[in-house]
This record gives sequence, C-alpha cells and structure tokens, in this order.
Amino acid sequence: MIVVDACDEWSPLREVVVGTAYGAMFPAEDPRMIEATMPREHWAEFRPGHPFPSWIVEAAEQELQTLAEVLESLGCVVHRPRRVPWSGLGGYCAAMPRDSLLVMGNRVVEAPMAWRSRRHELLAYWPLLQ
Repeated sequence: MIVVDACDEWSPLREVVVGTAYGAMFPAEDPRMIEATMPREHWAEFRPGHPFPSWIVEAAEQELQTLAEVLESLGCVVHRPRRVPWSGLGGYCAAMPRDSLLVMGNRVVEAPMAWRSRRHELLAYWPLLQ
C-alpha cells in the first residue's frame, strides 16, 4: 500500500503535515552560525538554549492552527507532529516539516540539517513516519 505519493506540483493537495511551534527554543548554536544567518539587529535578543518568548510561540501556534483549519475546510487531511519538549534536547521546534523531510514520489527522506540543534526535529514527526 502506497502511503506517500507526491509526483507532481499541480495535482490537488490531499494530505499535508502542518508543524507546531510548541516548546520552541532558541537554537544552541555557535555564535558564528547565528551571525551568519540572522540580521545583526536581532543578535542581542538571541538567547541560545532558552525558550522563545511565550507570546511569539502562541502567535506562531495560532497561525499554524489557522492554516491547518483552512486546509481541512478545503477537504485536505492535515497531520500534526507530536509535541516534543525541546529544552533537554537543545532543539529548535517542529514548525517547518519541509526543512527536515523531503518527499520524493513514494519515499520520505530525512534531510540533513545545517544547524546541529535541529538534528532532533525528526522526533516530532516519527509517529507520522511510522
């Protein structure tokens, strides 16, 4: 039985994974990585290994929930990742499934992550992948 089937970019969307911002943490990365990927005006706000401010997480989670509801209202089956407590893993969040999962035909491939702190993101999607 084929569970995944993504062979073109124009067929109607039938199923999708929408991420979650639950427990989002500032990535615990080398300062050089932050400086190379983030605008200078945000460096002072960046606190590696600490949770994002709750208002940011709540707003992001609301946006993701709204997206999921809109897709469902259009007849699309929406899957959501499980909630993972990132604090002990030095992780980031599971808001962006397409960053760590690549769908090619009937295969799902784990994509390598440039940031070490994102290596555990697959934990959130593991129940969906099984």
